[in-house]
Amino acid sequence: MTVDSAGSEFAVFIVASPPAAARERILHHARTLFDVRRVYDIHWTRELAAQNYARLYRRRPNGGRPNGGPLLVVTAVDTAPRYERQMNANCAAAIRQFRAWTEGTSVHGSTTPAEATRDLVLLLGTDPQTHLEQNPQPWGGRIEEIHRDLSGARGWASPTELFHALNHTVRYVVLRNFEKLPDCLHVGSHEDVDILTGDYREALRVMNARPNVRCLPRWGGPHWVNISGEDMWFDVRFVGDRYYDPQWAADILERRVWNERGFYCPSPEDYFETLAYHAVVHKRALAPDYPPRLAAMAAALGRAGWDTGLDDPARMRTLLDAMLRRRGYRYCRPRDVNVFYNFSAAGHRLPRVRRKLAGIARKALRVVYGARQLLGDRYAQARDTLGARVPWLNALLPPTHDR
Repeated sequence: MTVDSAGSEFAVFIVASPPAAARERILHHARTLFDVRRVYDIHWTRELAAQNYARLYRRRPNGGRPNGGPLLVVTAVDTAPRYERQMNANCAAAIRQFRAWTEGTSVHGSTTPAEATRDLVLLLGTDPQTHLEQNPQPWGGRIEEIHRDLSGARGWASPTELFHALNHTVRYVVLRNFEKLPDCLHVGSHEDVDILTGDYREALRVMNARPNVRCLPRWGGPHWVNISGEDMWFDVRFVGDRYYDPQWAADILERRVWNERGFYCPSPEDYFETLAYHAVVHKRALAPDYPPRLAAMAAALGRAGWDTGLDDPARMRTLLDAMLRRRGYRYCRPRDVNVFYNFSAAGHRLPRVRRKLAGIARKALRVVYGARQLLGDRYAQARDTLGARVPWLNALLPPTHDR
């Protein structure tokens, strides 16, 4: 993201509880290299500190909890960014220097505009443009004390707040049933929000999403996100999970459009085509509300042949075949075993046998995943306890990752 003047870039530096002497050197060095705008001491709630750390740093803290002191956060503008290996070399050099002065302390900094934007949205809930408009002058030397957890740490105040964070951090689209967003997350009988993203793990971190008990996190699917004090169901899809043809999923993100109500959605053609595919391939039978809805969308797009007979499975299969062939896409069986796959509509032989086998596999995978999840949680607890008691073991024990 370019700021203030042509070629300038926004940057964020984060140092976990630096010693007093190192703090002074860091701030002096930052003011020498960059146009520093604000400096904060950010205090996290103790019980949420480990969760905040895992979301911000993309990994669990050693010993199960981060350093107990505040984060020193510096926001700045690099007026003459210099790039090497697709990263801001000025910021990278500053981060290395800060780490040399604070051995054993977590130091993080942005080396790209996208990373700076992500960190600011999570840390302060605002975006670089707004932050710089509110702080147009160089830092005056005052360090502001803030008691604030990461955005969404205790849930989101509203869908608008959640989508503001997503808009500045990950590529995504709300796939369908967004006609009443952000005022209402439910449309008729559709009580979930379907999202497609290009970065599944990052989307989950930003949303602070928790997997539903049915979810096998490796392949996406149902997650809970707390909004306005209520757990809302989000189905999170990603490129490569075969919910749609991987090339189609990538193209949907590439062709996404901005909805004036504050979020990204598919282009009109992708919305129509993905909805038609979903209505036939991901359902046991075509729901009664889909034919008139698809017919209206087709008419608005000038699509011939979609005006009548959409309640006939054979005709819908013919229309879908032609649509996919024209686009160069194919039918795909989703890796998420919770998604129903209509083998008959997709043209597979022995659809009843395949459906029965799919049901057996789904039950088996849920049992296996549940056992792995339990073992993983037990290991993480043991590792955190041991690492907290014997800190030097943290470098030897295999790491635990946020899931």
